[in-house]
Amino acid sequence: MLDEFLRRDEWTCYPQRTFWRREFLQQNGIRYLEGCVQEDEFFTFAGILAAERVRYVRKRYFTLRIRPNSIMTSPKSPINFHGRLMNIHYMNEFVAKRGLHTYGTETNVANMCRCALSLYETLKDKFNLEDFFFKEPDKTIYRRFLNRLPLERVENELYPVDSEALEEIRKYRIARVCGTGPLGRAVCKALESYNVLIEGFLTNESENAPTIFMGRSVEKIEEAEIPNDVIFIVIVIVIVIVAARPALWEEIRAALEK
Repeated sequence: MLDEFLRRDEWTCYPQRTFWRREFLQQNGIRYLEGCVQEDEFFTFAGILAAERVRYVRKRYFTLRIRPNSIMTSPKSPINFHGRLMNIHYMNEFVAKRGLHTYGTETNVANMCRCALSLYETLKDKFNLEDFFFKEPDKTIYRRFLNRLPLERVENELYPVDSEALEEIRKYRIARVCGTGPLGRAVCKALESYNVLIEGFLTNESENAPTIFMGRSVEKIEEAEIPNDVIFIVIVIVIVIVAARPALWEEIRAALEK
């Protein structure tokens, strides 16, 4: 159900839209996160994933009154950023414990990460954001975010695609991306913005490779069965440190020309 909601762009976490059996919530240990705003993000996410039976009723049962000075209508603050990171942390923990790596979980967490990154860029020069993570475990979550910040920026940036490369890619029915890291995610998102169908991912890692990435299957290169109408997108990165050795660039350029 979560997958379908996200594919149709109909997913919201508003608690007014869901009805739960009390026994189900108790048996699965699903509770609202305490000490943060937007606590319904994790609650609804975990609940719909844990449920073995779900029904979707397409009717309107309530009217939403939008008022000033509510959490939704107030300017974004460090409290909102804190809430985002806490939700992301517990969503990832819930998914990992239950092995629920699907299109829906990947997409929802990625969306949450984009929101957190946007809030961070907006607020970082106005506040000392760590001051709003009051408990030590919360501060640890914030520090992990800072350590991952370069990767978050890569994963959430859409890179322009060369027109000639795009024209070549579109000669094929579908594409697969080689790589399941931050750059693989960025390339997939960029190509999707040009309506290129990414069927799945390939990896050459023998261990620790995910079986699902961005909601798509991941296959080992040596084991994959590849149809003729698939094009591979291979990511190549060259890092040049000129200061350490000025002649290094000439060697790399010569290697690339070969």
